[in-house]
Amino acid sequence: MHGGLDEEKIELFERTPVGKAIAALAVPTVISQLITTIYNLADTFFVGQLNDPDQVAAIALALPVQMSMTALANLFGIGGGTLFSRALGARDAETARKTTAFSVYGALTVMTLYAVLVALFREAFLTLLGSTPELHAHTGAYVFWVLILGGVPSVFNMVAAHIIRAEGASREASIGLSMGGILNMVLDPVFIFAFGMELRGAAIATFLSNCASTVYFVRRLWKIRRTTVISLSPRHFTLERQVAVPVLQVGLPSALQMLLSMVSNMVLNNVLSGFHKTAVAAIGICKKIDSIPIYVLMGITQGVVPLLAYSHGAGNRERQQKTLRYTICLAVGFAAGCLALLQIAPAAVAAGFIKDAQTVEYAAMFIRIHSSALPFSAIAFLMVGYFQAVGESRCATVLSSVRKGVFDVPLMFLMNVLVPLYGPVMCQPIMDLVTTICAAVMYRQVKRSLVDE
Repeated sequence: MHGGLDEEKIELFERTPVGKAIAALAVPTVISQLITTIYNLADTFFVGQLNDPDQVAAIALALPVQMSMTALANLFGIGGGTLFSRALGARDAETARKTTAFSVYGALTVMTLYAVLVALFREAFLTLLGSTPELHAHTGAYVFWVLILGGVPSVFNMVAAHIIRAEGASREASIGLSMGGILNMVLDPVFIFAFGMELRGAAIATFLSNCASTVYFVRRLWKIRRTTVISLSPRHFTLERQVAVPVLQVGLPSALQMLLSMVSNMVLNNVLSGFHKTAVAAIGICKKIDSIPIYVLMGITQGVVPLLAYSHGAGNRERQQKTLRYTICLAVGFAAGCLALLQIAPAAVAAGFIKDAQTVEYAAMFIRIHSSALPFSAIAFLMVGYFQAVGESRCATVLSSVRKGVFDVPLMFLMNVLVPLYGPVMCQPIMDLVTTICAAVMYRQVKRSLVDE
């Protein structure tokens, strides 16, 4: 269908059995998230083989950098993708085109400004991340290649993937992200060991991999330009209130969730750095390991949101509710399985990244504590996605704020007094439990209001 949603996509969104539709949309997204997670792990794994806690700590300190770029991509990508899916469900092609143009160009403009500011105030930015003078060289090199030079292609890739997925082409979106991840895993050992560039080599590998993914997405969008509703034409770019405001409102909870996670991680790193740099390296390893199930859960949510949003736009409440119930069971079941696995042998998992005994000891305990949050995280992610899909951005924003950055930051300082070193890590399970309870209360209210419409 020229300039509209083709019959195959309509079949997927409207008539395919819910379980099969979720699999078609979520499985490719989960695979790409897994590959992305594995290539992020690859940086820590390969650098860890140098057995230098300083370089491992530098990667941990740079984690908020990647989170901030993901937050920006979520603001425009998830916001734009969700509004795009709703417009498709309502058969509003013009709004869909304007939405995609605004999302892509808006994200690239903000990312460019962000990169310039970091370049101008680099030393202050490194200090804000929690880096110490002895770690500045390592952390600064990573920030230069991943954010200052690599931020624009990285954000473009994520936004493009969200929009392509929102049209039902989840497999194609996943291929673009996955190929960058696979290339990064190949290039990491080459630059780190063969070229002797150590941490800097890992950062360069990430930059080149993101550029390769950008080439794929640009070619993909050019190839389908005559048969898709997606538009990158400048003539469709608009700052009209009816486009810009909904995109930012819907994307804000996901962006806020990631930004607050970034703030939370920076505070945690600063608190733990008061004990020993091996504790910072250990929490970095813990976060990397925990990111595998977390990114799978995010992949499930991102995959299913277009289906929830399309059903909402089409007014099909029954299909929407069935999709939500099915996905909750899937996500919580997966999270519970990961929790059980990570409780069995956390030290052995941590030792795969570094052989330093003190770092492994800290990491094992951190993994036990942190992984206990997974079942609640599954519900929190999915409910934020559901509220975005049905246009309840206020509920999604509240949940994101409760989970990270608002209450957990003061709680970290309190827990550090009550249970030094390990107390701050306990904040994540506590806040995810509180978020789940809040989500249940909000869901009942929203469901009742939707029925009354």
